Amino acid sequence: MLELVDVRVAYGRTEIIHDVSLEVPGDGVVAVMGHNGAGKTTLLRAAVGLLPVTRGKIIFDGEDITGLRPAARVARGLAYVRRASSRSDSSPARRTCRSSQTDARTARS
Repeated sequence: MLELVDVRVAYGRTEIIHDVSLEVPGDGVVAVMGHNGAGKTTLLRAAVGLLPVTRGKIIFDGEDITGLRPAARVARGLAYVRRASSRSDSSPARRTCRSSQTDARTARS
């Protein structure tokens, strides 16, 4: 389980995340939604250690990992994978499918 407890994150002196708490069960999924600039990416980057937490705790599988470096978090099984480009035509999966379709058509010719 991943738990964020009263987390605050800042860029310099500007606080971006204010007292956010959430729980992601080990077998569950949580969606973090909001407008552009609302702090979604900042929150996730803090959870995996790419940004420092100025207050609060990040707990993973019962262990406080707030002060751990990103590599130590990855070693425990926590990682952040950025989404692909929002343009569906540039999606690696879409390119792979198109390439497979082209290969299949070529093989039939």
